[in-house]
Amino acid sequence: MELFAILRLLLMLFLVKKVCTFCISAEPINPASECKQFKTYILQSSVYFQSNAVFHFLPGIHVVSSLLAVNQVNNISFIGNVVQDWANGTIHQDTIIECHNSSGFIFNGTINLTITNLTFIGCSIQQQDTYSSLVFMNVSDVLIDDVSIQNSPGYGIFVSLASRHFFIQESLFFNISSSAIYCMNSEVNISTSVFVFTVQNSSGLIVINATTFVHSSVFSGSLLGVGVHSEYSELYIYNSLFENMGTALEIAHSSHSVISLSTFNSIKSGINDVASMDTMIEYCNFTKMGRAVQATKSNYLLVHNCTFMEIIIGVYARSGLNVTISDVLFDGGQISLTVLNIGVIATEMESISVRSSKFSSVSWGMALIDTVHSTITSSSFTNNENSGLFQLGEVNITDCIFTNYSNSAIYAISTSIAISGNTSFLNGHSLDDGGALYLSNSVVTLVAPTNIIFVNNSALLKGGAIYTEYSSLPNNVRHYNDSLSLTIPCFLQFIDPYGTFENPNIRLYFANNKADESGSTIYGLRLECDLSDSFVPYYLNIDQNVLTPINILKVISNRGILDAGQIASDPIAVCVIDKGQLQCPPFSLGVYNFSFYPGQTMSMSFVTIDEYNGVTPTIVYVHSMATFAVVDTFRTEKTPLVHNVPLKHGNDTFSYITEAGIGNSVVWKNTFLPVTVQILPCPFGFTLNNETNVCVCNPFLASLPPIRCNITDERIYSPLQSWVGNISDGRLAFYEFCPYELCAETASVHLSHQDDQCRNNRIGVMCGGCQANLSEVFGKPLCMKCSDWSLFMIIPFAIMGIALVALLLIINLTVSNGVIDGFIFYANIVKLNSSYFLPITISDGFTSTLFALVAWLNLDLGIVTCFYNGMSIYGKMWLQFVFPAYVLCLVGVIVVVGRYSATVSKLCRYSVVPVLVTLVLLCFTKLLSNVITIFSAAYLDVEKGKYLPVWQYNGNVAFFTMKHIPLFVVGLVVTFFFIVPYILLMLFSPCLRKVSHLKVTSWINTLKPFLDCYEAPFLPKHRFWTGILLIARVVISIAKALNLSGKDSFNMFITITVVLCMLVYVARFGVYKSWVISTIEMFLYINLILLSLFRLLFQNIFSSNQKSEKALAVTYSLGVGSAVIIFLGIVIHRVYDLIKKFKDASAPVAENNEQSDGAKIDDVNYALYELKPASNGVGTETTDDPRQYREVLLSIN
Repeated sequence: MELFAILRLLLMLFLVKKVCTFCISAEPINPASECKQFKTYILQSSVYFQSNAVFHFLPGIHVVSSLLAVNQVNNISFIGNVVQDWANGTIHQDTIIECHNSSGFIFNGTINLTITNLTFIGCSIQQQDTYSSLVFMNVSDVLIDDVSIQNSPGYGIFVSLASRHFFIQESLFFNISSSAIYCMNSEVNISTSVFVFTVQNSSGLIVINATTFVHSSVFSGSLLGVGVHSEYSELYIYNSLFENMGTALEIAHSSHSVISLSTFNSIKSGINDVASMDTMIEYCNFTKMGRAVQATKSNYLLVHNCTFMEIIIGVYARSGLNVTISDVLFDGGQISLTVLNIGVIATEMESISVRSSKFSSVSWGMALIDTVHSTITSSSFTNNENSGLFQLGEVNITDCIFTNYSNSAIYAISTSIAISGNTSFLNGHSLDDGGALYLSNSVVTLVAPTNIIFVNNSALLKGGAIYTEYSSLPNNVRHYNDSLSLTIPCFLQFIDPYGTFENPNIRLYFANNKADESGSTIYGLRLECDLSDSFVPYYLNIDQNVLTPINILKVISNRGILDAGQIASDPIAVCVIDKGQLQCPPFSLGVYNFSFYPGQTMSMSFVTIDEYNGVTPTIVYVHSMATFAVVDTFRTEKTPLVHNVPLKHGNDTFSYITEAGIGNSVVWKNTFLPVTVQILPCPFGFTLNNETNVCVCNPFLASLPPIRCNITDERIYSPLQSWVGNISDGRLAFYEFCPYELCAETASVHLSHQDDQCRNNRIGVMCGGCQANLSEVFGKPLCMKCSDWSLFMIIPFAIMGIALVALLLIINLTVSNGVIDGFIFYANIVKLNSSYFLPITISDGFTSTLFALVAWLNLDLGIVTCFYNGMSIYGKMWLQFVFPAYVLCLVGVIVVVGRYSATVSKLCRYSVVPVLVTLVLLCFTKLLSNVITIFSAAYLDVEKGKYLPVWQYNGNVAFFTMKHIPLFVVGLVVTFFFIVPYILLMLFSPCLRKVSHLKVTSWINTLKPFLDCYEAPFLPKHRFWTGILLIARVVISIAKALNLSGKDSFNMFITITVVLCMLVYVARFGVYKSWVISTIEMFLYINLILLSLFRLLFQNIFSSNQKSEKALAVTYSLGVGSAVIIFLGIVIHRVYDLIKKFKDASAPVAENNEQSDGAKIDDVNYALYELKPASNGVGTETTDDPRQYREVLLSIN
């Protein structure tokens, strides 16, 4: 049509009889020339601008400073220059008309007007409140071709009352302030033009009461592309592009609009249709925008074969009559999840029809709200968050596919839905209820033939495939039996004229659907449906008589969904778990009774049961009879829920009611759970805070900073290794450092079970006693069941004492040869720390053996055994003195018997004194340990008092009372008559022997044989070393006793320090005459240091766990085992020497008879040689001749 108009205009120009042609130059030239400047023609416009005139503009800038008005002139042309750029193969114009001083062009009443190959810059003609570059009024047959209008302060082209054939083609509109083309009461054709804007609030084309054709044009950068603002306007747009603007098309009150084959890209709003009669959008592409199509109060909107990509809202229809969408693709693309992305929205519409369309990757496929009638046919919804939202309307779904939705396929509220044909709901999920269908106050009618599939749907809460709920009936649904009471309808209705009750033409298939809470397939379904509570959507126009009663069990193809948990309903009863059994009301006892303390909470395990006896979570209301109000709510779970209800109003009775049974117009067979609660007085150790009405720590416990009380679990929380409880007079007491052999590392205690703080079956204050019918044992701080037959253990222990003395006498393994000194010291320190150096159980074989050997060197039994039934720590303490005294008595008996028996004297002539002094040394550590235990006192913090001293190892015995005083006196006697003198004697004997000639110190000579045994192995300058070893024992033992916290860092540090000093001294000065003995002793010191160091590092650096503790125990066993193996090797060597001597003594008698008296004397000398006396009593060294002690030895024998 455009080509025909151009040819017609050119033909008319040639046929005109008188055609005047004028040449217009941009620069002044010779006056005689035919070309003049444009301003010359304008000044004489009445002469030049006549009909049949052609104005040729030469290249350049033609300045116009005044208005050019062309009135009632026909057949006039303005033609610019076109330049062929042969190098680049392009054609461009270089003729520019530049307007100054509000100048421009007005054409009024012109017929056959042509403007071509010109550029207008800055032209503006004021018309009331607007400006225009070119104004056309009452014109016809106008051609504007290859024209550029730029920098206009108002309209680019203003067209009014153009009667016919107004063509604009291949033109450019750039930087127009208002509208590029303003068309009013005209018919305008626009083709292959470009509208580019850089000014805000601008528009491309405004149409008022006009018919406008736009073809193959580009609109970019404006606030509005095309605006139609009249009910008598028609708009036709084909093959055009709208991009980078506010609104592409705004169609208001248009009678007819067609938008076809156009593209809308990167704009805020695509097409805004307001109150139009008829709008058709077809074969268009909408990409990256807010609202693509919006129709408000429109009579009819058709969207056909369009594509919507990466849009926020595809089609938005509101308050209109009819919308049809067919063969349309809605694809959410890369739209951010933070914005709402919807394919179709329809609100308050009369009808909407969607056919053969695809909805993909959008947040909501369709949102149909308060739309009377909606039809969705043969469409697919894929990878959407939610495929359809239906509210207050009627929806007909036929042959559709819903798949891979992430938050329900259909979300219906008060909606009637009819489904027919083959419809599938596949691979969907819901973040709430209803994996495929969420139906709230909605009814679904299945119209035969129907085949509906629900496969692989899931919900986080309820209804893996379908969820239904009812709080009121839908407004647009009829209830045929108004005489019946209001009941919940079947959510499924059936229309199957050719089916029967047993053989319907409707099929439902469910497979692999699941819900995390309840109703893996369906939630809220009623199976006992009949016509009395049936509903029919209006639009189906079906009489009640046609509504088919169908057995829903026959409709479901796979009956397996009827298994437990597959179909569920709202819970109707609250049940309690009592002793592992489910108890539901009504109860045989009527109510449940509970009691608790102020500040505690009532704890009960609840589940809620639905109509199908399945466990279904719901909200439970707690109703108080004291306040006649709901005091709490909570939500049950699939597993029993422990719920706490704080009691605030004294004794009360509560009713637990499901959400369905309170505040609901729906009639349920509701039951409730009655519970009676009673408040008790605060328990022992707590007192009632009158301000908070909560049981808190009593004043005594509250005054102790480490203590805190928790009435919730009725427990007192205290530091590890502490003890808290009541004493014999009923008062509360607290001690922070209970001996860790007795007390367990517990962080809290229930005062009614305060013995839970104790280890090894112990009870009482500071865990000092044993449980009933149990007794203390030797070997470990345990309480075990014993009998009086255990007294017979005295016999083997008596024999063991004799065996020990005999062994020492026979193999002569005594302190006189120096070998055993270091081993005794080593065994003393290991035994003192045996709780972690040898952490054994009764059945631990290897470590138990090591423990026994170490214990024997400490004069302990070395095994875990009873002595008599009922033995306590007090009795055990007395018995600890028996065995050392018994062994010493054995040696005394041997000495006394030796005086009166030559045979005994001869057998023991070499070893009786060394054995005696060896046993005294063995008894020292045993007696030292006993004394420290006796003197250990613990000061308890007590209620209504300051401190209470008790015996630390048996808190049931008060310190220094009638029961403890005998032990205390024995401890004093042992301390001042044995331990202290013995240490001083061993430490200062070398000095005293140097002044033994003095009368005051002459008594030392009587002890000379005993002192010689101790000093014999040492170098003369180091004969005090036995005293140093005794002091080391005392220091380490006291450090162990002071280690009240149970953390062994302090005593390990002391042990390392003391033993390290001794190691340095021995390494530097030798101490012993034999370098072998010195080497062995240094090895033992290093062994002790390593054991202590490992314990210290483990306690403070390495984390404690079962594997590390086991590895540490193995390390300790290897360390102690190495020392024990060396000791056993020495013992074996001594036995071997003894056997060898015995064989030598069994030589022929003749040879023995040849022995002279001097040889016999040599035997005695051999024994005395080992004594190596240190001095002669006057400070000078003696000779090495052992004969000088013959008289002493004979006097002893």
